[in-house]
Amino acid sequence: MKYTFLFFSILFSLSSFCQGTFHKYYGGSAEEYGYSFKETPDGGFVVCGRTFSFGTGGWDGYVLKLDSAGDTLWTKSYGNTQYDEIQDIDLTSDGGYIMTGHTWTTDWAGDVYLIKLDALGNIEWDQTYGGAIGFSDKGYSVRQTTDGGYVISGTTETYGLGGDDVYVIKTSSVGAIEWTKTIGTVGTIEAGREIEQTSDGGYIITGYTDGSGVSFYDVYLVKLNSVGTVQWSKTYGGSSYDFAYTVEETSDNGFILGATTNSFGAGNWDAYLIKTNSTGVLEWSKTYGMSGEDRVQAAKQTSDGGYILCGRSNSFGAGDFDATLHKTDAAGTLQWTKAYGGISEDQAWHVSEYSTGGYALCGYSYSFGAGSRDISMIKTDGSGNSGCNETSGAFTTTTPSTVSGVLGSYGSGGGLNAVPTAYGSTPTTITVQCETASCSVVSDFTVSNNAICEGGIITFSNSSTGGIAYQWILDGVAFSTATNTFNIFNTTGSFTMVLVATDGACFDSTSVVIDVNAPSVVTDVQSACDTYTWMDGNTYATSINTPTWTLTNGLGCDSIVILDLTVNYSNTGMDAQTACDSYTWVDGNSYTNSTNTPTWNLTNSAGCDSLVTLKLTINSSSSASIIETGIDNYTAPSGAIFTASGIYNDTIPNAAGCDSIITIDLTLGFTGINNLQSTWIKIYPNPVENIIHFDNLEMLDSKAKIKITNSIGQVVFNSNDLESTLDVSYLPAGVYIVFIMDTKIEHVTRFVKK
Repeated sequence: MKYTFLFFSILFSLSSFCQGTFHKYYGGSAEEYGYSFKETPDGGFVVCGRTFSFGTGGWDGYVLKLDSAGDTLWTKSYGNTQYDEIQDIDLTSDGGYIMTGHTWTTDWAGDVYLIKLDALGNIEWDQTYGGAIGFSDKGYSVRQTTDGGYVISGTTETYGLGGDDVYVIKTSSVGAIEWTKTIGTVGTIEAGREIEQTSDGGYIITGYTDGSGVSFYDVYLVKLNSVGTVQWSKTYGGSSYDFAYTVEETSDNGFILGATTNSFGAGNWDAYLIKTNSTGVLEWSKTYGMSGEDRVQAAKQTSDGGYILCGRSNSFGAGDFDATLHKTDAAGTLQWTKAYGGISEDQAWHVSEYSTGGYALCGYSYSFGAGSRDISMIKTDGSGNSGCNETSGAFTTTTPSTVSGVLGSYGSGGGLNAVPTAYGSTPTTITVQCETASCSVVSDFTVSNNAICEGGIITFSNSSTGGIAYQWILDGVAFSTATNTFNIFNTTGSFTMVLVATDGACFDSTSVVIDVNAPSVVTDVQSACDTYTWMDGNTYATSINTPTWTLTNGLGCDSIVILDLTVNYSNTGMDAQTACDSYTWVDGNSYTNSTNTPTWNLTNSAGCDSLVTLKLTINSSSSASIIETGIDNYTAPSGAIFTASGIYNDTIPNAAGCDSIITIDLTLGFTGINNLQSTWIKIYPNPVENIIHFDNLEMLDSKAKIKITNSIGQVVFNSNDLESTLDVSYLPAGVYIVFIMDTKIEHVTRFVKK
């Protein structure tokens, strides 16, 4: 351990030589300001601000892409003929950039500006958001959100309750408005200077307000949920002016605010750091400064749990204002302070910890550069050492009695106005004050497997270049100085292996995350017809849930697989059908004869094919005609009862289920009528169809009359003239009674009409 401690003491004391430091300035003959930057995946930077030296006229937005040494890969301006500036820039998941600011292109008071760039700085689309002409709407901060869209914070005069209100705009991935929110009070000024998406999917915004019941500004902090509903808002400050410019969610899910105060501190303006919990409750606050003006523009949490702050100071340094950098521990205790600059004004606007150690900060300088003011970019080591134009400070730290309050009225509003933006490359001049060479040591290693099961062994093979000594560190614990090493992992979880390589003058490090997984048990649910052959090579003919098999899953762990098998069986069936005359089966064919040969493959509910055979019996319907007679009534084969002579269709089902039609020619006689027969008068033919004849009429006198009734006594014919023939074709079939009368006697007889 003594050797290890000495080894790391040497390494970290030489850290300024390993990553390279520099002071560089970018611009033209007029003025340039740098407001924000992001480290890019290639270790370089993308920096945004504004330029008066380049572009289409007036101020234009200004973006520089730098490599890790601060040299330009490309620089571009964005805007039109009035006023345009870029306040913030963020990396996008497609390798490009999103940036916001404000523009006077369409409104002399200004609109919020949103521009999407590709990886080379070319505009993919741009939008402006705002309202009535003459009112100012500004964008100060933008972030890509987890859904691929964007969220902007700024200020609005157009919407809200009057004065300036905090303005939040949520857009889609192509800049379409999804929702907006204004936050403020009547007639006051509120500004949303920075917004971040929080771990719960919502948003945190900081800035300042003069609406908390005092005549000065207070720090303002507002928490929104994922759809823009305000969850809570807080103010912090004292009896004078207090401003916040940046906010960041900390590793404990609280928030750190970078601010400037005139209420507390050593005098004039002091740097102001405020730490809250996840609901905005104040945990502590600190001020840092001396007798002069010491301001903070940004604060970020560092990898050691502390904080890095940047801004400007005229309390110490080379002259006028110098850019400043302050490092604290996790409790806000100041560890060191640095100032960077020359005899004129120098300012830092944004700071970030560099991915491989040290810090980078951007702003502007009036002391150095090609014109009146240039964008400045300074890169330091982990102790703030930059190589030139640097002064150490001794700030006084105080713990102020920060007062916390609640403030806010909430609304919405916003409009989208597409505007074409002119952009082009710029002939940016780089002014180098100092830079150190990067370390020639490159740490690198390979692993035999980075995803294993508990108890697995991983071999780590060193492939570094330029190193002469090595230290392996597993989850922060140094355990080997060998060139190559291995480790047995007996606990489930994620572990980080770091290799530090050094040549004695500088060092480099690289890391790999190892995933150690527990074996798993899974069930393979299967259904099959008749039989199933599983991964174990066995064929199963019955449902079963006991076979097991061991296999390696995608995470590198052996897993136990249990077969849960349901076996369904195919079968051969008979479809018995009976039909009359013809039958159409499932095969689409119509059959007119009995058969038992057609077959059809059918899928049953279990998913197995079955063979079905048709057994068909065809029965035929029939027809017949019969002549029947009866007395009074007649019962037909179907059971129907007929009470009059006539021709009837009688429908009856036969034994096979087919209807048969029987035509019945029925003649009925009636009791008391069948025996009526005159012994004198004869009628023929009888039964009759059309004409009946009467015999022996000569026995009647000249006054004979005739009457005919049907079987129920209704008169169907009546005449005072009796002829020897009579047409009865018009009468319906049935039995009729004939009454013939003269002065002597009444003769009664009957006939049947067919």
